[in-house]
Amino acid sequence: MGSGTTCSSSGSCLRIFNIRLDDICAMFEGLYISWNPSLFGSCVTFHGSWQLENVEDLSQASTHHLRLDDQKTNDSAPHAHTNETNKNGRDSTETETWILLTCHLCDTRRTNEYITINAQDDTVLRDPEHVALKAHRNAQSNYTNSTHLLSRIKTSKLQTQSSGSILACYDGQFEQVGFTVTVYAYSSDVMVSWNMRDPPTRDMQKVLSFVPLDQK
Repeated sequence: MGSGTTCSSSGSCLRIFNIRLDDICAMFEGLYISWNPSLFGSCVTFHGSWQLENVEDLSQASTHHLRLDDQKTNDSAPHAHTNETNKNGRDSTETETWILLTCHLCDTRRTNEYITINAQDDTVLRDPEHVALKAHRNAQSNYTNSTHLLSRIKTSKLQTQSSGSILACYDGQFEQVGFTVTVYAYSSDVMVSWNMRDPPTRDMQKVLSFVPLDQK
Protein backbone atom coordinates (compact mmCIF):
# COMPACT_ATOMS: atom_id res chain seq x y z
CA MET A 1 0.00 0.00 0.00
CA GLY A 2 1.35 3.41 -0.90
CA SER A 3 0.74 6.66 -2.73
CA GLY A 4 2.44 8.81 -5.33
CA THR A 5 2.03 11.71 -7.73
CA THR A 6 2.28 11.61 -11.52
CA CYS A 7 2.64 14.85 -13.49
CA SER A 8 2.20 15.36 -17.22
CA SER A 9 4.11 17.71 -19.52
CA SER A 10 1.27 20.24 -19.29
CA GLY A 11 1.89 20.60 -15.57
CA SER A 12 -1.25 18.81 -14.35
CA CYS A 13 -0.63 16.22 -11.64
CA LEU A 14 -2.58 13.10 -10.79
CA ARG A 15 -2.36 11.63 -7.32
CA ILE A 16 -2.26 7.84 -7.26
CA PHE A 17 -3.04 5.64 -4.27
CA ASN A 18 -1.82 2.06 -4.52
CA ILE A 19 -3.61 -0.68 -2.60
CA ARG A 20 -3.33 -4.46 -2.81
CA LEU A 21 -6.22 -6.36 -4.37
CA ASP A 22 -6.49 -8.56 -1.27
CA ASP A 23 -6.98 -5.45 0.86
CA ILE A 24 -9.62 -4.14 -1.55
CA CYS A 25 -11.59 -7.39 -1.35
CA ALA A 26 -11.39 -7.37 2.45
CA MET A 27 -12.43 -3.72 2.71
CA PHE A 28 -15.22 -3.41 0.13
CA GLU A 29 -18.23 -5.59 -0.70
CA GLY A 30 -17.93 -5.01 -4.44
CA LEU A 31 -15.44 -3.81 -7.04
CA TYR A 32 -16.71 -1.97 -10.12
CA ILE A 33 -14.53 -1.04 -13.08
CA SER A 34 -15.63 1.41 -15.77
CA TRP A 35 -14.14 2.72 -18.97
CA ASN A 36 -14.53 5.71 -21.26
CA PRO A 37 -16.81 4.76 -24.20
CA SER A 38 -15.03 7.31 -26.40
CA LEU A 39 -12.00 5.01 -26.36
CA PHE A 40 -13.91 2.63 -28.65
CA GLY A 41 -14.28 3.08 -32.37
CA SER A 42 -18.05 2.50 -32.44
CA CYS A 43 -20.88 1.83 -30.00
CA VAL A 44 -24.56 0.84 -30.21
CA THR A 45 -27.15 0.32 -27.47
CA PHE A 46 -30.32 -1.75 -27.17
CA HIS A 47 -32.86 -1.19 -24.37
CA GLY A 48 -35.37 -3.93 -23.60
CA SER A 49 -37.21 -5.72 -20.83
CA TRP A 50 -37.96 -9.27 -19.80
CA GLN A 51 -41.77 -9.45 -19.74
CA LEU A 52 -42.64 -12.25 -17.33
CA GLU A 53 -46.22 -11.43 -16.39
CA ASN A 54 -49.05 -13.61 -17.73
CA VAL A 55 -46.87 -15.64 -20.08
CA GLU A 56 -47.24 -19.31 -20.97
CA ASP A 57 -43.58 -19.88 -21.85
CA LEU A 58 -41.54 -18.42 -18.99
CA SER A 59 -38.18 -19.48 -20.45
CA GLN A 60 -38.93 -17.70 -23.71
CA ALA A 61 -40.09 -14.51 -21.98
CA SER A 62 -36.91 -14.34 -19.89
CA THR A 63 -34.62 -14.67 -22.91
CA HIS A 64 -33.90 -12.09 -25.59
CA HIS A 65 -32.37 -13.41 -28.80
CA LEU A 66 -30.25 -10.97 -30.76
CA ARG A 67 -29.32 -12.85 -33.93
CA LEU A 68 -26.25 -11.86 -35.91
CA ASP A 69 -25.69 -12.80 -39.54
CA ASP A 70 -22.25 -14.16 -40.49
CA GLN A 71 -21.28 -12.83 -43.91
CA LYS A 72 -18.08 -12.94 -45.95
CA THR A 73 -17.19 -11.34 -49.27
CA ASN A 74 -15.15 -12.75 -52.11
CA ASP A 75 -12.68 -9.88 -51.99
CA SER A 76 -11.44 -10.65 -48.48
CA ALA A 77 -7.71 -10.41 -47.91
CA PRO A 78 -5.62 -13.57 -48.46
CA HIS A 79 -5.48 -15.96 -45.54
CA ALA A 80 -1.67 -16.15 -45.62
CA HIS A 81 -1.40 -13.56 -42.85
CA THR A 82 -3.77 -15.14 -40.32
CA ASN A 83 -0.92 -16.04 -37.96
CA GLU A 84 0.55 -12.56 -37.68
CA THR A 85 0.89 -11.25 -34.13
CA ASN A 86 1.50 -7.78 -32.80
CA LYS A 87 3.99 -6.71 -30.17
CA ASN A 88 1.58 -7.69 -27.36
CA GLY A 89 1.43 -11.28 -28.61
CA ARG A 90 -2.15 -10.97 -29.88
CA ASP A 91 -3.31 -12.04 -33.30
CA SER A 92 -3.13 -8.86 -35.36
CA THR A 93 -5.76 -10.20 -37.77
CA GLU A 94 -8.43 -10.35 -35.04
CA THR A 95 -10.43 -7.59 -33.44
CA GLU A 96 -12.55 -7.76 -30.28
CA THR A 97 -16.11 -6.58 -29.85
CA TRP A 98 -17.31 -6.10 -26.27
CA ILE A 99 -20.92 -6.78 -25.30
CA LEU A 100 -22.10 -5.39 -21.96
CA LEU A 101 -25.37 -6.52 -20.37
CA THR A 102 -26.76 -4.24 -17.65
CA CYS A 103 -29.77 -5.20 -15.55
CA HIS A 104 -31.85 -2.23 -14.41
CA LEU A 105 -32.25 -2.03 -10.64
CA CYS A 106 -35.57 -1.06 -9.08
CA ASP A 107 -34.70 -2.21 -5.57
CA THR A 108 -31.12 -2.77 -4.40
CA ARG A 109 -32.36 -5.13 -1.68
CA ARG A 110 -33.36 -7.76 -4.24
CA THR A 111 -30.65 -10.41 -4.39
CA ASN A 112 -32.41 -13.40 -5.95
CA GLU A 113 -32.20 -12.16 -9.55
CA TYR A 114 -29.69 -13.62 -11.99
CA ILE A 115 -28.62 -12.65 -15.49
CA THR A 116 -26.34 -14.06 -18.15
CA ILE A 117 -25.22 -13.13 -21.63
CA ASN A 118 -23.94 -15.50 -24.28
CA ALA A 119 -22.22 -14.05 -27.34
CA GLN A 120 -20.64 -16.25 -29.95
CA ASP A 121 -19.92 -16.65 -33.64
CA ASP A 122 -23.05 -17.54 -35.55
CA THR A 123 -21.24 -20.01 -37.80
CA VAL A 124 -21.72 -22.71 -35.15
CA LEU A 125 -25.29 -21.66 -34.34
CA ARG A 126 -27.21 -22.37 -37.54
CA ASP A 127 -30.10 -23.94 -35.66
CA PRO A 128 -32.36 -21.60 -33.60
CA GLU A 129 -33.11 -24.50 -31.25
CA HIS A 130 -29.38 -24.83 -30.60
CA VAL A 131 -29.30 -21.15 -29.66
CA ALA A 132 -32.18 -21.63 -27.23
CA LEU A 133 -30.31 -24.39 -25.42
CA LYS A 134 -27.77 -21.84 -24.20
CA ALA A 135 -30.42 -20.01 -22.21
CA HIS A 136 -30.93 -22.61 -19.48
CA ARG A 137 -29.28 -22.42 -16.07
CA ASN A 138 -27.52 -25.77 -16.62
CA ALA A 139 -26.07 -24.75 -19.99
CA GLN A 140 -22.65 -23.27 -20.71
CA SER A 141 -23.58 -19.73 -19.71
CA ASN A 142 -22.95 -18.83 -16.07
CA TYR A 143 -25.63 -16.82 -14.28
CA THR A 144 -24.66 -14.10 -11.83
CA ASN A 145 -26.51 -11.75 -9.48
CA SER A 146 -24.28 -8.87 -10.57
CA THR A 147 -25.99 -6.01 -12.40
CA HIS A 148 -23.30 -5.93 -15.10
CA LEU A 149 -21.95 -8.73 -17.26
CA LEU A 150 -19.37 -8.45 -20.04
CA SER A 151 -18.80 -10.80 -22.96
CA ARG A 152 -16.56 -10.62 -26.01
CA ILE A 153 -16.67 -11.69 -29.63
CA LYS A 154 -13.50 -12.00 -31.69
CA THR A 155 -13.87 -11.31 -35.39
CA SER A 156 -11.38 -11.49 -38.22
CA LYS A 157 -10.07 -8.31 -39.82
CA LEU A 158 -9.89 -10.23 -43.08
CA GLN A 159 -13.69 -10.22 -43.34
CA THR A 160 -15.55 -7.23 -44.71
CA GLN A 161 -18.55 -8.28 -42.61
CA SER A 162 -18.88 -10.64 -39.67
CA SER A 163 -21.58 -11.46 -37.21
CA GLY A 164 -22.63 -13.52 -34.22
CA SER A 165 -25.47 -14.31 -31.83
CA ILE A 166 -26.29 -12.74 -28.49
CA LEU A 167 -28.54 -14.14 -25.76
CA ALA A 168 -29.55 -11.87 -22.89
CA CYS A 169 -31.19 -14.01 -20.19
CA TYR A 170 -32.86 -13.42 -16.84
CA ASP A 171 -33.71 -15.79 -13.99
CA GLY A 172 -35.89 -14.32 -11.26
CA GLN A 173 -39.42 -13.92 -9.95
CA PHE A 174 -40.02 -10.27 -10.83
CA GLU A 175 -41.99 -8.91 -13.79
CA GLN A 176 -40.97 -6.38 -16.44
CA VAL A 177 -37.28 -6.30 -15.61
CA GLY A 178 -35.46 -3.80 -17.79
CA PHE A 179 -32.02 -4.32 -19.28
CA THR A 180 -29.55 -2.69 -21.66
CA VAL A 181 -27.18 -4.35 -24.12
CA THR A 182 -24.30 -2.13 -25.24
CA VAL A 183 -21.89 -3.22 -27.95
CA TYR A 184 -18.45 -1.63 -28.26
CA ALA A 185 -16.18 -2.08 -31.29
CA TYR A 186 -12.66 -2.25 -29.90
CA SER A 187 -10.95 -1.49 -33.21
CA SER A 188 -11.16 2.04 -34.60
CA ASP A 189 -11.64 0.77 -38.17
CA VAL A 190 -14.76 -1.29 -37.36
CA MET A 191 -18.29 0.07 -37.07
CA VAL A 192 -21.12 -1.75 -35.31
CA SER A 193 -24.75 -1.06 -36.15
CA TRP A 194 -28.17 -2.61 -35.64
CA ASN A 195 -29.43 -4.13 -38.88
CA MET A 196 -33.08 -3.15 -39.20
CA ARG A 197 -33.43 -4.15 -42.87
CA ASP A 198 -33.86 -7.90 -42.46
CA PRO A 199 -37.29 -8.98 -41.14
CA PRO A 200 -36.94 -10.74 -37.78
CA THR A 201 -37.85 -14.39 -37.50
CA ARG A 202 -39.49 -16.03 -34.50
CA ASP A 203 -36.15 -16.32 -32.74
CA MET A 204 -34.66 -13.01 -33.87
CA GLN A 205 -35.37 -9.50 -32.61
CA LYS A 206 -32.43 -7.49 -33.88
CA VAL A 207 -29.37 -8.17 -35.98
CA LEU A 208 -25.97 -6.70 -35.26
CA SER A 209 -23.58 -6.31 -38.18
CA PHE A 210 -19.86 -5.57 -37.95
CA VAL A 211 -18.79 -3.47 -40.95
CA PRO A 212 -15.21 -2.21 -41.45
CA LEU A 213 -15.24 1.54 -42.07
CA ASP A 214 -13.11 1.26 -45.20
CA GLN A 215 -15.82 -0.89 -46.79
CA LYS A 216 -18.63 1.65 -46.35
